Amino acid sequence: TQLVTPTESLHLNIEPNDATLIENTAKNAQNEVACTSCAFSHGETNSFIVGAENGSLYDILRHGSQPGVQQAHNAHHALVSSSQFHPMTDVRGTFSDVLLTSSFDWSLKLWNFKRSKDKPLHTFSAASDYVFDAKWSPVHPSLLASGDAAGNIDLWDLCKDMEVPIHRVEDNAKSAISSVVWSNAGDKLGAGFSDGRIAMFDVSAGVAQPGPKAHTAFSELLAELPYEDVSAEAGADIEANYAESAEY
Repeated sequence: TQLVTPTESLHLNIEPNDATLIENTAKNAQNEVACTSCAFSHGETNSFIVGAENGSLYDILRHGSQPGVQQAHNAHHALVSSSQFHPMTDVRGTFSDVLLTSSFDWSLKLWNFKRSKDKPLHTFSAASDYVFDAKWSPVHPSLLASGDAAGNIDLWDLCKDMEVPIHRVEDNAKSAISSVVWSNAGDKLGAGFSDGRIAMFDVSAGVAQPGPKAHTAFSELLAELPYEDVSAEAGADIEANYAESAEY
C-alpha cells in the first residue's frame, strides 16, 4: 500500500527518500492498494507507473504541486506482476513510452502511453498460467522474454509474430519461472525458479542481435497497431482463465 523510492543518494540507500500512499478512489472499493510492480521510463525520475494487486496501473508523481497518484487505469483482470518501459533510446529515436506488463490473468500487454493509457495495443495470451515476469531485450527493439507459473520461458519477437512466441523453453520440473533478466549484451537470459534454482541460457545471435532495419520495423509496427477492445465481453475469457487457476 505504500511505495518507497530510494532514488537519491543510492550509495547510502539506508532510508527511503520518498513514500507515496496509493489509494483506490473507486466507489465501494478498499482504499489501500497493494503495489506489485514499478516502472520508470528512460531518463525519468519524477513520474512513474505502479502496477497493483487489483490489476490497475497508477500514474505517480514524486514531486510537484500535487504529488502522489495522478490517475488510475484498468489494465489487467488480476495482479500486475511486472511492468517495464522499453529501455532502448538512441539517435534513431526512443520507445520510452512503450510499456510491457504481465499479470496473473495469464497475459502480457503492450501499451503506448504517448497515445493512450487506457487501451492496450495488444494482449499476448499464449501462457497457460500466471505470468510472473516479462522483460525487454536491451539491444533488440522487438524482442522480449516472459516466464510463467507453468515453467515456461517464452521468447517473443513482435515483428515476427504477435500471437505465439518464437521459442519456448520448458522446465522439466515444472517449477514456476519467478523472474527473467537479460545480460547487457542481450545474448544471455537469466531465470529464477520458484524452487530456488537459477539458470542462465545462451540466446543465439540470430535471435538476440537485431538486423539493420529492426528499429524501423518496430517503429512501423507500433504505428500500425490498432487499440484493442477493452469491453467486458473482450475480457471475459481472460477473467475465466484467472478464476479457474485461482481455484487451485
